[in-house]
Amino acid sequence: MACGGRLELSDFWLNHEDASLFAKSQWPVHQSIYLAWRVFLALYTTGWLVAEFVVYWDDGAFFIFLTNWTYIVLTLYAVWSCFGTFYFTFSGGRKSRCNESSATGPSQAFVPHPPYTDPTSSDERRPLLHQLPSSEEPAPSPRLPIYFKLVWLTFNICLATDILITVLFWSFLVPPHQSPVVWAFNINIHILNTVFIYTELAVTAIPVRLVHFVYGLVYGLLYAIFTLIYYLAGGMNPETKSTVIYPNLVDWSHAGQTALVVSVSSVVEALGFIFLGYAVYRLRVYIHRRYFHTRSDDRSALTTADI
Repeated sequence: MACGGRLELSDFWLNHEDASLFAKSQWPVHQSIYLAWRVFLALYTTGWLVAEFVVYWDDGAFFIFLTNWTYIVLTLYAVWSCFGTFYFTFSGGRKSRCNESSATGPSQAFVPHPPYTDPTSSDERRPLLHQLPSSEEPAPSPRLPIYFKLVWLTFNICLATDILITVLFWSFLVPPHQSPVVWAFNINIHILNTVFIYTELAVTAIPVRLVHFVYGLVYGLLYAIFTLIYYLAGGMNPETKSTVIYPNLVDWSHAGQTALVVSVSSVVEALGFIFLGYAVYRLRVYIHRRYFHTRSDDRSALTTADI
């Protein structure tokens, strides 16, 4: 959030001053345990995604369903987060950032300008001028590594979309009769998807910003545009033997109804569920600061309070 509480365009970008938040747990657990969780989630989601490809690829309908789009995004999140956490942990990223913080000092890391000193002599003036940044070379803004930007992007999309998929499937789309294999896949991609992303929200130190609702909104609109193009091109759903992708939900032969469903779903997805995720995030930070906070957590506590 900009100075004075004003919202600026830069607030929507995937930038954060503390990259370590994307490579650790919010809670005081050993890093090796956290790394083991990252490996498990990456292998689990990748394994189930490969299994889906093997089982459902032949009917040619894999990429027309929002469920599969979003499970791919969840898998990318898990894999990128695993890679980023290991790389940051073992490449010295954490150490180098700590060195940068100690070099600038806590006052320069969090205060926009150095404390004011009235320079009554040239000896006092020189140290003050030495601390001030050059007007020709302004201090660069903190930049999040690209691999953590990808983690944050996919995390935001899953946080907004996974619970919507779970609610819509079990409310409107669940088939009355399912084989054990289909049942196992439905449990995994329509229940455990939400369980996993909210477990991540509760366990990791990744921050949540309300303004990042735009990523879920764009994602939902992209899928809606895809389904419209697919319908206009005469694309078929092998499961329904028609152009209907989701009966009673996404059926462009009833354009008005579908446009309404898409609009409402996109707003609920982008705003409603990101607000829910933000509430859980704030509760997580509150519990941590109330019961687990130490002096070494000061930087994390300050940077995770942004909107």
